[in-house]
Amino acid sequence: MHRLLVINPGSTSTKVAVYDDEQPLFVETLRHPTEELAAFPHVLDQYDFRLQAILGFMKAKEIPLSSLSAVVGRGGLLRPIPSGTYRVNDRMVEELLRRGKEREHASNLGAPLAKEIAGRAGIPSFIVDPVCVD
Repeated sequence: MHRLLVINPGSTSTKVAVYDDEQPLFVETLRHPTEELAAFPHVLDQYDFRLQAILGFMKAKEIPLSSLSAVVGRGGLLRPIPSGTYRVNDRMVEELLRRGKEREHASNLGAPLAKEIAGRAGIPSFIVDPVCVD
């Protein structure tokens, strides 16, 4: 069995789900009121805020990070690439953080959040069909 944490950052929410293989255990939308988001001048400034929201979700659902096999984030505004699944690496995160300053989009947080959480658990992180798919 593979347990996956899936993260999809949106403009005013972060959708999170935990799957055992193809079976969803939890699917939830973590809403971020615009008043809270107003404290962050740029989308990338929301990183820690959203990270804590996701970790809080995991704690509330009593899902230890050690039970995960991988973390998947929504891919952001990378250079055009073919549809598919990509392992998150430092170069990808660097590009998303750099482009995030030029072209703000909540999906730019997907790979960095996945990499951070996966790193804490010592597991791989991926993105699937990022918004830049050519």
